[in-house]
Amino acid sequence: MNTHLARSVRALQLAAVICAAFAAIGVASGFHAADPASGWFVPLVAGVVVAVGFSITWHVLIGAAAKTRRLLGLTVVIAGGIILAALALAASAQSIATALTGTAAVRAELSRQVTGYTDALAEAHEQATWAQPLVQMTGASAAGYRALAEQEAGGQFGTGSGCGMRCAELQTFGDSWSRSASALQEQVNQADKVNRTGLDAVGRLRSAAALGDQTLFLAATQEVGSAVASLDGMVTAPDGILASTGVITVSSTDRTARLDAQTADLTAKARELRPADGKTEVPVFVPQSPSEATRAQMFGASAPGWIAGLAIDGLPLLFLFLALALGFEPLLRDEHKPLERPTTPERNAKVREDEADTAQGSKIHLVAGE
Repeated sequence: MNTHLARSVRALQLAAVICAAFAAIGVASGFHAADPASGWFVPLVAGVVVAVGFSITWHVLIGAAAKTRRLLGLTVVIAGGIILAALALAASAQSIATALTGTAAVRAELSRQVTGYTDALAEAHEQATWAQPLVQMTGASAAGYRALAEQEAGGQFGTGSGCGMRCAELQTFGDSWSRSASALQEQVNQADKVNRTGLDAVGRLRSAAALGDQTLFLAATQEVGSAVASLDGMVTAPDGILASTGVITVSSTDRTARLDAQTADLTAKARELRPADGKTEVPVFVPQSPSEATRAQMFGASAPGWIAGLAIDGLPLLFLFLALALGFEPLLRDEHKPLERPTTPERNAKVREDEADTAQGSKIHLVAGE
């Protein structure tokens, strides 16, 4: 019987079958995305099995929900629907999310990891250039000793004009401080050069992340790691330079050796700035499959895909409850009859009859047998 209830149940069954078919497509696509090298055969077989199994089961449950009246039957239908919905969510929700947003999730995960490499490079560069402030100090000391040498040569210290032994000694001190300043600056320049190489690699990291290309990303991480390792090796470079920089004075009374004021200040400043020897921690990149990235980005880039997956797998359960509720409405069991419309000859005859009545006046038409 073509009742309103039967028509509604058939529509709900069709909608559930469509949802199951889409879930099967998501399963096949998600399985293939998880391991593209394995081909499409197994994912397609899994998709067909999911589509047939879920479609038939939902079709039977929704049809039974509209006709079941006994408590046992209702319990079985509801419990079966909940179990089937749970199975559908477990089997296909992630696959649907992966199919819809797997690539976006991989890009988001790669972009998130760029920060770790950027921070590691910045930390290594900062440690490698810890002697930067000492360049100014050594340069200032060099200028100071040279000025003293010029003053000595000019006779401003009462020893007569001309560059004697004291003047030559001051010039030697100035040259030593100047060489130290140049050596420290060269070390800083070298660290800056390595850092620029690392920053170029970071740029390639960002490009690879935007493309979702994990192969390019891995190659760029190795370049960043090499730059960080080189910078770590430069931390100890200023030690040798500073060890040979400065002036030691010997007391004429007790014959004790002491650092002059500039050298003492330089030593104290170097001790303050010198970082502890250690290796900068660089993140270890582990390639992720689209499925893993989708799980990691459940509340991020993959959120729309998870919402779609939950909706597609959960809608048939809603259809089941709708069929269950509609089955208790008596009026929906009335037979659906299409509207009867007069044929063209009947409509023409009716028009002519109305025209005749209008021309001759109103008449009462009696039905035969009255």
